Amino acid sequence: MVGAPVFDDRGLDELETRLRKAASFDFRSRGTEGESVGLEARLAAGAALHDRFLAAKGPNNRKWPRLNPAYRAWKARNGYPTRIGVLTGESSVERQFLGGKTTIEPHRVTFVYGTTARSQKVMGHFHRGTARQPKRPFFAMDRKSTTAVRKAIREAYRQHLRRAIRGEGR
Repeated sequence: MVGAPVFDDRGLDELETRLRKAASFDFRSRGTEGESVGLEARLAAGAALHDRFLAAKGPNNRKWPRLNPAYRAWKARNGYPTRIGVLTGESSVERQFLGGKTTIEPHRVTFVYGTTARSQKVMGHFHRGTARQPKRPFFAMDRKSTTAVRKAIREAYRQHLRRAIRGEGR
């Protein structure tokens, strides 16, 4: 005789708990490296922006305007590197791109360039330009930095879902 139940609600509470954990993903969730997803995404963006800075290109992937010949000569005479964006070298080091103030909220991550007020001021002029210096934008997302961020978030989300399915904590 066929009399087996078609539906059994055992385990529904556990399933609901796991689904809530899966849905709880946000930038404060644990990422693949043990930090928050937001911090991992921010570091991925900072590294991509630093790479582009070293290539002396803007977010449109175009080379920055050349140095004024008189300024280039002054830098050479005074023993400074003649590369664009480098005087003492402090502003071009990776920590300036990775170490600025970061704010991580559930659905937004914001960060600023620079670890000191001086580096932020100097590079702000560099980024926006001045009456004597053309704009050389460097701190804006482009395809490469956006791809790096999306990859970091995607991997963290996949890991988050695996933990939720296994019933592990946040």
